[in-house]
Amino acid sequence: MNRFIVFFFSVTMLMPLPLTLAAGADDEVLLFSFFSGNGEAGTYLAWSEDGLHFQPLNDDKPIFPPSSWPEQNLTRDPSIIYHDGRFHAVWTTGWKGRVFGYAESADLVHWSEPLKVQPFPDAVAAEDQPRNVWAPEIHWDPAQKNYAILFSTTTDRESRNGDGSNNNGKDGNDHRIYITRTADGKTFSPAKLFFDQHFSVIDAQMTVDGDRWVMALKHEQEIPLGGKNLRLTFAPLDLSKPWSPVSAPVFGPGSPIRPHEKVEGACLVKWKGQWHLYTDAFANGHYSMTTSPDLKTWTDRTGELVLPPNNPRHGTIFRAPRSAVGFLKPGAASCGKDAIDSATLDRWSAPYRGWHYWPDHVIPARPVIGSVTNLLGTDVPTVYQVPGSDKYYMSFIGFDGLGYQSFVAESDDLVHWGNYRLAMGFGPANEFDHGGRVIGAFLYESYDIKAPRLLKKRDGKFWTLYGAYPRQGGYELRPGYEGVAVSDDGLMWRRAKDQPILSVHDSDCAAWEKSCIYQPWLVEHRGKFFDFYNAANGGIEQMGVAFSNDLFNWTRHPGNPIVRNRAGGYDERFSSDGKVFSDGDHWTMFYFGVGRGGAHIMVAFSRDLVNWTAHPEPLYKSGGNPSGLDKQFAHKIGLVYNPKNDTFYMFYNAVPGKKDATGGRGIGLITSKPLAR
Repeated sequence: MNRFIVFFFSVTMLMPLPLTLAAGADDEVLLFSFFSGNGEAGTYLAWSEDGLHFQPLNDDKPIFPPSSWPEQNLTRDPSIIYHDGRFHAVWTTGWKGRVFGYAESADLVHWSEPLKVQPFPDAVAAEDQPRNVWAPEIHWDPAQKNYAILFSTTTDRESRNGDGSNNNGKDGNDHRIYITRTADGKTFSPAKLFFDQHFSVIDAQMTVDGDRWVMALKHEQEIPLGGKNLRLTFAPLDLSKPWSPVSAPVFGPGSPIRPHEKVEGACLVKWKGQWHLYTDAFANGHYSMTTSPDLKTWTDRTGELVLPPNNPRHGTIFRAPRSAVGFLKPGAASCGKDAIDSATLDRWSAPYRGWHYWPDHVIPARPVIGSVTNLLGTDVPTVYQVPGSDKYYMSFIGFDGLGYQSFVAESDDLVHWGNYRLAMGFGPANEFDHGGRVIGAFLYESYDIKAPRLLKKRDGKFWTLYGAYPRQGGYELRPGYEGVAVSDDGLMWRRAKDQPILSVHDSDCAAWEKSCIYQPWLVEHRGKFFDFYNAANGGIEQMGVAFSNDLFNWTRHPGNPIVRNRAGGYDERFSSDGKVFSDGDHWTMFYFGVGRGGAHIMVAFSRDLVNWTAHPEPLYKSGGNPSGLDKQFAHKIGLVYNPKNDTFYMFYNAVPGKKDATGGRGIGLITSKPLAR
């Protein structure tokens, strides 16, 4: 990638014209899905780190609106869970009716078309059809490997059977808990009776506790009949035995916790070693909560509970990746609670300062690689290892006047490189990668900053994302794209998909990236893939991130760009080519900035892979090598740790600024400790 070739010849062209998952153990937060009013506005979301203080997300606006189904156009009692890289939501669509709503999302922003789920088939007898479908709660069932959706309903048969279990005759309802299951979010099993202990019951929600389920529910009968409170019941994880008799009241009338509050909408979650039980004290107009270490002894914590100001009603608190917060907080990296303070930036960046230079290019500007004898410059180094081999490999690109091709070199000591070979050449004519393919965003076994850069197999193959250009005949002829490639041996690479994975023509492509999309960097974390990429609007480059579950289909983060230009800074023009690694309890991104007369190696940090704070000072400035090797530019790094000498090796594109086609660019090396020569 040689954007600076253009800069070298025409300075005016680039003159003035940014969810969790954290690296450490604390990589989850609590999210709270809820409705307000009657549910006519949509589903809202808030988040918390401690389970007590919840902050609104999405500017306190709904994350999705109600559906426009006739007489089923509410979003009451929303229940959301996160499983297998996706969010799954269900909700009550109306006070009466036979359906509930279902949708899913990878990022809490882009939701599938809502599905109207009818759990009781039309063939069911009329007296066994539901009058209502209330408060669906979705759970992942680890025993049956599917999603279990509980809901409460009243049938004519139950309400008229005269067993005395209804709501004291007040409204004719006599609810029981039913269940429907789905494995794919498309087909749902017919409803079955799930819980019946001979009293009217609603708002059942389960959670796993070791080898058993715990279910919190509302006893729906009137207070004189022992109701309007929350109780618990237990069953084996495989549901091979009936639910235990319900406990004595634990919240609300008849209990020691808030006995004067009628409550509903039970939600039980274990958080930081404590059980948290939340409830909607609907008659008092607020939420309440209690905590317990053992599900036996409870402490009222309502006075400590802080919620958004729009009077949240019956919802669900659930665990989710920390990065989910970033999905709905655009621009949060640069300000507010998510910004990392300057002292922490200094401490985290300290290990990556004070570099020692190698005097010469370790891969020259014009290597001869087999029959390829006309290379004019080399660029974009990335180091990796192949399972079963002790050698180090480095991918890099060579420019020959037409475009980019990717090559591989090998080394035993990370300094002396040779045995060059073509790894991935030009794509077919008239296709998105005909003008060049830039590999190097590899799928690694580990992204720990000190881990070996060992390629990981997925479906029996090695994987990389790559930058791509459609036209030959010049430097990075716009627009650029990104593709995905595979390899059997880690040396020769081929397309895995014949269309780009990111394009300037995508429907979610934003203004900041409309001119050109450049090089990716791939991170896999907790089953989700992150593509950190830089892109341009005119002569300004910034970095964004996209998400995927399969490496083929990607969704951009709505808060992009995540690393932005800073006026007057070392990254005033470009914030580009980020390389991300887990680094203890945080993530570290090495990127290059353009500003203040050069291209420099910069660093940014994040706790959740989405919200980033960049250090204002470079780790390494162009011109740092006294030989003049990087006098013009020092940028586009590849980092590897060598445990044999406890040293980081940072490879980078070192451009001395010679008056030739590429400025004499080649692959330079700086190290955290001096090397013997």
